[in-house]
Amino acid sequence: MTAKPTPDEKSQAPHHVYDVVEMHRKDFNVNKYLDLAIPKIDEILSRGKLPIVVGGTNYYIEGLLFEK
Repeated sequence: MTAKPTPDEKSQAPHHVYDVVEMHRKDFNVNKYLDLAIPKIDEILSRGKLPIVVGGTNYYIEGLLFEK
């Protein structure tokens, strides 16, 4: 079981960088996540919107917070 939003919940707000990697993929890592997430966050901010980051592991969140 996962905490994925239902189709109804997804229809209520845009979701980005979501379901872009197969669950059992072995070669995905925090650097690949950042390559996807950071440009999307920048694009959302450029539109004057506030991106909300949810889910994942602390390791990925820390990658965003402490970006080099």
